[in-house]
Amino acid sequence: MYLTRFSVCGFRSLALVENIPVSSPTILAGRNDGGKSAVLTALAFLLGEHRLTDEDRTYVQLEGAAGGRCSPTWVEGVFALDAGEQAVTALPQTARIRRIAEEGQTARWEYFGSRPADSRLHDVGRMLKGELAELAAEFSLTPAGSLKEDLVQALNAYAATAPQVEQWQPLAKELQERLPRLLSFGGRDESPDAAVRTALNSCYETYLEDETLQGRVREIEAEVTQRLEKEADSLCQHIRRHCGEFVGVQVKPEVSFKGGFKRAPLEVSKADGEPVDLTRSGQGSNRRIALAVWEWTSNLLESSELTAGERGEQEPTQTIVVYDEPDTHLDYRHQRTVMDIIRKQCTLPHVSVVVATHSMNLIDGVDIADVVHLRLSESGRTIVERLADES
Repeated sequence: MYLTRFSVCGFRSLALVENIPVSSPTILAGRNDGGKSAVLTALAFLLGEHRLTDEDRTYVQLEGAAGGRCSPTWVEGVFALDAGEQAVTALPQTARIRRIAEEGQTARWEYFGSRPADSRLHDVGRMLKGELAELAAEFSLTPAGSLKEDLVQALNAYAATAPQVEQWQPLAKELQERLPRLLSFGGRDESPDAAVRTALNSCYETYLEDETLQGRVREIEAEVTQRLEKEADSLCQHIRRHCGEFVGVQVKPEVSFKGGFKRAPLEVSKADGEPVDLTRSGQGSNRRIALAVWEWTSNLLESSELTAGERGEQEPTQTIVVYDEPDTHLDYRHQRTVMDIIRKQCTLPHVSVVVATHSMNLIDGVDIADVVHLRLSESGRTIVERLADES
């Protein structure tokens, strides 16, 4: 999937901002506290890299009433799907996908599309066999057999021909796994450790996708899942015994090692062997280390593009590289290096770059249509301003 633009509602100062482009690159400009970092964090929430907190929800002050946090909070993206993704999900080439979190509920991904008007035909695969049989009989269906799979297949075929409505509905797990990969680098306050972890985490995810390793990883995941399923069955039986009003109780464990990479502390020393405490070093040295990490990441992205093409693998997912004020604490020569890194990454086919910056050098170097100016209104809400051309 390839994210082309996104909108945000109810996230910090972003009460409602629409159609923020994801280009090569997109430049977010504006004064401090204008909403640049909020936009980047909202993007991370959309792609599953940020856990929403109550403080993230926009504070709403109603006239004559006490204020409070809004609900729901959502970030919606417009995605381009490749042929393989369309074949698996039967979605069109362009799809609206959002991640939404309502108060007291877990965040979830949804897509906007057609769905049977009869809610009983939604997610029939989760129903018990008896319920499926009753529903098939009500619609006068003739399944190919008496197994649950036969009933599900017959009801799904019927659902495709039943009256439809356009609405938000759960996003298939296959597409959740194809969401763009986010590489988020801080600027002013980022520690070298954080930059190293971001860079190596990209390698970790790439290795998990390696066919030579995937088989072994899946075997372990399957074995752990089977063991958990046995425990879940025991749990369900216990619930049914103590809560007789519930006839159907199911728990379906899901196991994934995708988020297993934790951290990679960076240790450096001088020529005489004296260790350097980076937490006490000047911002300049920390920023130069981070800059070296960014250069290495750029080479890694280029190498990944080449090897994927040589192996003839599935279309790579989009990688979105985010920089938050990347040229802070850097002299002019190193600022030029930052610009060169960004330009190099923007030439890669499956890489997009989003930069929050005050630097006129970066702003002047891109198409004016890719500059998003953010400012706070008198009400404390972020307003998006864009120019379509030089006029």
